[in-house]
Amino acid sequence: WQLRKFFKMDEDQSGLLINYVSPVSNSQDVLKRDDIILSIDGDKIANDSTVLFRDTGERITFEYLLTTKFVGDHCRLQILREGKV
Repeated sequence: WQLRKFFKMDEDQSGLLINYVSPVSNSQDVLKRDDIILSIDGDKIANDSTVLFRDTGERITFEYLLTTKFVGDHCRLQILREGKV
């Protein structure tokens, strides 16, 4: 709870904490250290870094969403930065 409070997360928010952004990454101009990715293309990320998989209630690591992308594809991220979405 203290970590969530430090990052100013609401009780209903969950996501993935960014610890490092590679300087050669395509996302270096978008993501910053201590950002929290709340969702990828509308798929909400749980605190254990999983997303809903299929309609059966199964969960799978968020990295699955990245494997569905090709080089040059865009994705929509919802980010919490300094307490603001």
